[in-house]
Amino acid sequence: MKHILFAVFIGTFLIACAKKEEKQNSTLTYKLEPIPDVPEPLNENSVDMADASHFKEVKLDLPVSEGPFDPTWKSIEANYPGTPEWLREAKLGLWVHFGPQSAGESGDWYARRLYVPGTSAYKNHLKNYGHPSTTGYKEVLRDWSPDKLNPEKLVKIYKDAGIRYLIIQGVHHDQFDMWDSKYQPWNSTNLGPKRDLVGEWQKAAREANIRFGITFHHEYSWWWWQTAFQSDTTGNLAGIPYDGNLTLADGEGQWWEGMDPRYLYGVNLREYKGVSAAANSPWSPPPAGIFKNHLKFSNWYAKWYALRMMDAVDKYQPDFIYTDGTDQQPFSGFGTGTGYKSDAIQRVIADYYNKTLARRGEIDVFSIIKFRNKTNGTVNTQEGGIPGDIKTDQDWIAETPVGDWFYGPGFNYSSDAVVRYLLEEVSRDGNIGICVSLLPDGSLDKGSTKMLKEIGAWMKINGEGIYGSHAWEKLGEGINGQLNVLPGGKIGDRQANHPFSTSDIRFTVGKDGSLYAWVMSVPKAREVVKITSLGLNENRLTEPISSLTLLGYESDVNWEQKEDALHITFPENTNLKTAIGFKIGPASIVRPKAPLDVKANNKEGSIGLSWASYQNADYYIVKRAEHKDGPYKTVADHLKTPKWKDSIAEQRKLYYYTITAKVGQHFSSLSEPVAALLSNENHNWNTANIGDVRLNGNITQSKNTVLMKGAGNDIWSTKDAFYFAYSNLSGDGSIITKVESMDNTSSWAKAGVMIRETLNPESSHLIAFVTPSEGVALQGRKTKFGQSEGFAQTHKISAPRWIKLERKGNTFTAFQSEDGQHWIPVGSTTAELASNVKIGLAVCSHNEDKFCNVLFKNVIINQN
Repeated sequence: MKHILFAVFIGTFLIACAKKEEKQNSTLTYKLEPIPDVPEPLNENSVDMADASHFKEVKLDLPVSEGPFDPTWKSIEANYPGTPEWLREAKLGLWVHFGPQSAGESGDWYARRLYVPGTSAYKNHLKNYGHPSTTGYKEVLRDWSPDKLNPEKLVKIYKDAGIRYLIIQGVHHDQFDMWDSKYQPWNSTNLGPKRDLVGEWQKAAREANIRFGITFHHEYSWWWWQTAFQSDTTGNLAGIPYDGNLTLADGEGQWWEGMDPRYLYGVNLREYKGVSAAANSPWSPPPAGIFKNHLKFSNWYAKWYALRMMDAVDKYQPDFIYTDGTDQQPFSGFGTGTGYKSDAIQRVIADYYNKTLARRGEIDVFSIIKFRNKTNGTVNTQEGGIPGDIKTDQDWIAETPVGDWFYGPGFNYSSDAVVRYLLEEVSRDGNIGICVSLLPDGSLDKGSTKMLKEIGAWMKINGEGIYGSHAWEKLGEGINGQLNVLPGGKIGDRQANHPFSTSDIRFTVGKDGSLYAWVMSVPKAREVVKITSLGLNENRLTEPISSLTLLGYESDVNWEQKEDALHITFPENTNLKTAIGFKIGPASIVRPKAPLDVKANNKEGSIGLSWASYQNADYYIVKRAEHKDGPYKTVADHLKTPKWKDSIAEQRKLYYYTITAKVGQHFSSLSEPVAALLSNENHNWNTANIGDVRLNGNITQSKNTVLMKGAGNDIWSTKDAFYFAYSNLSGDGSIITKVESMDNTSSWAKAGVMIRETLNPESSHLIAFVTPSEGVALQGRKTKFGQSEGFAQTHKISAPRWIKLERKGNTFTAFQSEDGQHWIPVGSTTAELASNVKIGLAVCSHNEDKFCNVLFKNVIINQN
């Protein structure tokens, strides 16, 4: 056990704030009131959270800087000029995910997990610091000393590795601000390093001419920190509260005298049902809802959250800001935004954009809101994920750590895996942000240093096909037409050891307009690489290929474009590593990109189509089909504007539309098909509580929207209990819907689409569903009275998500999609269900005493 032999006196919060105001030239003058009084905590799990769906979003009493942006999504979308081009140009970013949690050498979330007995974080904390009832995270903050952290030196290493932007942690879930924070006394200038770390990173990035952003993860810290309010349940210290329970008065005579623990750990919220269970879970947030007994504190907390972001923007003028979470915005009342509903983030963004416009004369910045649907003014991320297809619906950054988000032993520093991860994402039209964790002292270890050098060497050879690139009309190819994709998740052994062959190809279109083909494994000398997509028979190019070079190889390469494929004989003595790139030209062989952001909506008795305006388009063509795979027939031609109304579509009939553009002498690629169903009627749902359900479900619907409240303990085992809204189906067919949102009543709460033989609880059925934290799954019971089975599951996916369940004979297939256009199979199985079945929407709270509120959109039932 480490014994602390020194004491440090820290002044009160008010004194700290006063000192900061003396030495900072800040334009943010708002004075936040002290933490309001909160009621004494009630018994754990004794209070139901208020229904978030009926709680009106609170407009915070926080002013924003003057300018065209008001703190509303409508104003942000209307005034934002578009994501700056520098993001596409940069492509390769590095996460500086660094803070005091690295001191635990336990990977991510050390601060929370050190209060959970049995975890490696708890064991490491006992060994290195002591028991969390007396020596908790506050002591980690006091003792953390990253004395080898040198941002200037590190930024040079990162730049040599090909990095073009930094994602710098401002505050993680641990509430510790890594800057000279005006509104948080628990910060890096008062404790630990006693350095303005964000300021140092800003200076280093600006001097190196590298863009940077600041990340903020403190929205859900108030429920994330609830482990600090519990105690051991066994052993000699059972029942002795951890240090999260300490008060300001308890600090008298201690090293932390004057430092209110509530500014670090928050307040005890464990009276609300589900909070304590979620705090001890590996990840899950509490159920959706409002902390109804803490509304004054909630309002204060949302202001505190926003002001800290405004303070950092004010001081460091970043090129982007980043907020963590799983819902459409912070403080939404749902997902990680549970607890309160407010416009905190709209105020932060409006203030940020107005300030930037005043300071720079333009808005060349953006805001990342994780998981938000496409909004002009925000960028999204893909944490650990690789989209199933090209993703052009919104600007996005793929992010994942090498090993973990904070340092731990035994990471596999594989430059091969990082390079292939980069190729997977850029071929899908994304950017990446790789986290390379620093040691607790702020230095890189030998493994990560070597990896970054190898990445830099690869980028120097191949960067021309990466920086500023965009996706081609096809992302890649593989053996027998099947893509071999790098596994998702944190980069480690699975990714480093994943096999690729020379038949595994990815494509990009470079900044110079040339087509680049990337072979995911280095061929042997004299091996013939065949790229089927570039064969003459494919007709994907506007003219024959006339030039080809191998990046990093100065001599000519033997190649021939044949009917079946482009044949390339790989030369000898190349000394190339990991993956190789061919530059294929001329640039004029690449067709203009397909129109983007195609939307189809039910509109005034017709189907209204719209798409993003195409630069230099002479005109547009609309084609329509009754099946996704065609045949497509032209229904509108020579359109001068990017919109059209299909006035001859038949009621209750599913159509698919594609758009192409004529640009000069060439036609663009076809857009991905978008589906639309013309129906001015609500579905005539039948409804039923299936099985033994304590709470009667209900359904309300308006145009294209269905809100269902369902309970029940599960759709599983030999007997089900859930709420079902259904129609009748005869023969083959499918059901499609978007699960827009759902309450987190349990990690296994279910919201999805079902095909069911009868309304008996023991009935055979198949269901494809979304859960709050267990992903998307295909499950079912193949025979009446039989045992339920799980047939397929895709992890790390939650609402909002499109779901489809399709029946063809006795084969049932589930699909999931981010956008309702690019469908990814979840799994398939066979079951001998009757021809006449029930088809519809299923909701199960997995909690007999609680409703799960689910919002479905755009339900389409198709009978083949």
